[in-house]
Amino acid sequence: MSMSLVICVKRTQVLAFNEEIYALRKNLELPLTSKLRPFKPYLHDVGQLRVGGRIHHAPVDYSAKHPILLPGDQLLTQRIVWDHHVKNLRVKAETLLASIRSRYWILSGRKAIKSVVNNCWPCKRRSSKPMPPLMASLPVHQLTPYRPAFAFTGIDYFGPLTVRVGGRGVRHEKRWISLFMCLTTRAVHLETSDGLSLEEFLLCFTRFVSVRGNPEVIYSYNGTNLVTAEQELRQALEELQTIMSCQQIEWHFSPQYGPHFGGVWERLVQSCKRAMKISVRTRLVTDRVLRTVVAEVAALLNSRPLTHLSMDPDDPDPLTPNHFLHGGERPYTPLKLSDEENVHVTAKKFLQSQTIIQHFWNRWLREYVPHLTERRKWAENRPNVTVGDIVLVI
Repeated sequence: MSMSLVICVKRTQVLAFNEEIYALRKNLELPLTSKLRPFKPYLHDVGQLRVGGRIHHAPVDYSAKHPILLPGDQLLTQRIVWDHHVKNLRVKAETLLASIRSRYWILSGRKAIKSVVNNCWPCKRRSSKPMPPLMASLPVHQLTPYRPAFAFTGIDYFGPLTVRVGGRGVRHEKRWISLFMCLTTRAVHLETSDGLSLEEFLLCFTRFVSVRGNPEVIYSYNGTNLVTAEQELRQALEELQTIMSCQQIEWHFSPQYGPHFGGVWERLVQSCKRAMKISVRTRLVTDRVLRTVVAEVAALLNSRPLTHLSMDPDDPDPLTPNHFLHGGERPYTPLKLSDEENVHVTAKKFLQSQTIIQHFWNRWLREYVPHLTERRKWAENRPNVTVGDIVLVI
């Protein structure tokens, strides 16, 4: 240790432990309020205050057996901690504490080391995490009952999947899966696409509309094929009126580079991929087999429970998307059933079917919607980023 460092250490110890040093020089007991009593300190030959401790016979260096005592709130201590932090390649607090204790014993060492490490910009940059704002409330289209399935739809693509095409001259081609998800009932409709072009998307969209009806509102990620599709639909509305009634579609796109805006359907994309991996595995299938697998996966996902699955056989079955897919063909409007006794028998059957549908929607409001209340992430209300803040773009 250099003479200048010895002098600085002695001066720092005098400022922090003056009473203890005086007592040791006079061979007196340390004050009862002293923080150094557990260490049994002593004065070294050069006048430094060192730890006495209980490991005198340990086979380690003298500095490790009797480290120099330092206060945690002095400038010299901060400089020593910073020097060890830089020399040890900016290690974390616990590793740095173990390294320093081979030579120095800092009172409240963890607190002193963290105060230094937390102000290290390279360490901040390495350990920084995103600060998302509080999760917003669910959009109204996820909470609107009494509408047909797929009235409010989310669209996404996933793939590609490799298929075998041809007889003797076998070749391999790629296929994608277009996912249409009902935002309200979480029902799924899957279509196989030969590519990601505008033409292929319009073909998938036309097949979807032919089976599920015209959606009122569509949400999708900001893909070029879907953006172009919306422009194409708007430009060709008059020509397509006899084929598709698309003039009433309200289309919303997620912000660019914001896939988490479509988390509601990204979760189902993951479920689709998992189901298809189990079905197809590593086999190279044909187009016909792939279309069959896609239909089976859609049926499987539409039979999944949305609400709690009770173990009591007397409890009603859990709600599934199939309850809403097969419940009725038209948008449902609640009917007054007070005059049920005076209606025709045929009307009674109709009212009975409508009562069943209303029962499903009431259960949806009572059992499923309350589970959407909890924020499972982004639960803290953090301040928004403002001009002048130093941030890391990830």
